[in-house]
Amino acid sequence: MAFDEFELFWLGEEFMGHSLRGITRSVYELPPPNPAVTRTDSVTFGYGDCTPNPAAEGSCTLPVTIHVDAYCTRPPDVLLGPYAYADGSWDAKESSSGNTYSIWTEDVHISVSAGGEGPSADTVVEGLRAMDPSGRQPGEEFDPIDEAVATEC
Repeated sequence: MAFDEFELFWLGEEFMGHSLRGITRSVYELPPPNPAVTRTDSVTFGYGDCTPNPAAEGSCTLPVTIHVDAYCTRPPDVLLGPYAYADGSWDAKESSSGNTYSIWTEDVHISVSAGGEGPSADTVVEGLRAMDPSGRQPGEEFDPIDEAVATEC
């Protein structure tokens, strides 16, 4: 199935013993009063297994989640707190938990969540690859954002 709305990043069908469990696309309009972001458009890749916790109403967190948003739905200057603005995509800030990264390229925002029984967030970021075979491959650095050519929102 082709997808050409924005560039996607993932870990392949399997990563360090964790199989791809699902791919979800979410598109919706946000109601006021959020003038900075009025629409979301994202694709989420979930890896690995988890055991539901009855105390948490049967929910559980997968060991690895990759969430890719179109740049304009989550530009770096809109996110606050632990996801502070990053000058370049590889220089993204690590959250206070140490298990989450936010990375910006010129047309997407990538959120990496890892932990528990899974690999570290650092390891997951190193393994990210573009779904387009001609794009970024595992281990390559992300190019810094060039403000002059970054997607205009």
